[in-house]
Amino acid sequence: MLKLAIVGCGKIVAHHIQAIQRCSIPVAITAVVDTNSERAEKTAGSLHSRPKVFRCVSDALQWGDFQATNLLLPHDLHEIVALQCLQAGKHVLLEKPLAHTPESCERLLVAAEEITRDKNTVFMVAENAQYWPERSPLH
Repeated sequence: MLKLAIVGCGKIVAHHIQAIQRCSIPVAITAVVDTNSERAEKTAGSLHSRPKVFRCVSDALQWGDFQATNLLLPHDLHEIVALQCLQAGKHVLLEKPLAHTPESCERLLVAAEEITRDKNTVFMVAENAQYWPERSPLH
């Protein structure tokens, strides 16, 4: 079973939780992180797994009972939080866009390539538009 931390509990989190629940492999959401305690508690309370709630990524990483992270954050936080998670040896799924500037994208990609190779982890950007029916070549 894959243990997952959700980082960021804004409007998009419900869509990600629904997708996670439809995964073909068992996934347990063991941690929920948001600087807004109310949002984090609400998200955690909606899950059967009753994940642990954190207000900062550093505390969740220190606790560490998860292998992967799903980052649903404001774009200007993508680089720093993704790198924190990768350096802690976690797999990272990052909601698009990659980052808020081309320079930040470049730094993140260069660092992620090295870190994922060293720690045998996966870094992926969630680009859901490729699955929209209107984007299908058969449409």
